[in-house]
Amino acid sequence: MNESTGIVSGPFDTPNVEKRITDFPQWGKPGTTWHSPMTKYFQTKIVNPETKEELTEVGSVGELWYRGPNVIPSYFKIPDVMKESFDKDGFFNTGDLFQIKEGDCIGFFDRTKDIIIRGGFNISAAEIENMLLGHPKIADAAAVAMPDEVMGERPCVYVVPKEGEMVTLDEVTSFMKDKDIASYKLPERLETIDAIPRNPVGKITKSELREDIKKKLESK
Repeated sequence: MNESTGIVSGPFDTPNVEKRITDFPQWGKPGTTWHSPMTKYFQTKIVNPETKEELTEVGSVGELWYRGPNVIPSYFKIPDVMKESFDKDGFFNTGDLFQIKEGDCIGFFDRTKDIIIRGGFNISAAEIENMLLGHPKIADAAAVAMPDEVMGERPCVYVVPKEGEMVTLDEVTSFMKDKDIASYKLPERLETIDAIPRNPVGKITKSELREDIKKKLESK
């Protein structure tokens, strides 16, 4: 993001190569010391999106808030966004959900707005997408929430099949079950498209897909 820098996981703080990909040092956590002396100028915290209380228990998922000399001081002439983006202590809301991990680390979970909430359970769209990219018949994929009267939201996946291939929902769910994913995370609808819509920098435009599935459900 442009508002601040990222958190870096290096060999001194995370010697395990595999963990270095997913586990990042929670800079500024009380009682922790990291290799780079610069980290003493940065603070992070994981916050419950609803109650705004700081989370500390391993396994908890919340919004990543960040404070440091590299964070922008304000947005220009948009006070409403300022109020949502900064707290009274000057921490900036990154809009990303992170999970608290062992060893004073945190790991990316998903974008806050991309989370699928099925019957009170939070489902990471990124987790589904990353798994489906390993399917032998799928070239690209995106997961979004589709509205549901009973569960609130259910997972829907948009997939781009590889040339000459066809993909069914049963094939997708069977593939994911073999990966031991929790049953409540399984997609409940599949849409096949020619290309996943993306913005100029390559990010999936989830709003376009959410609107598409909403219209399709309303047209039934």
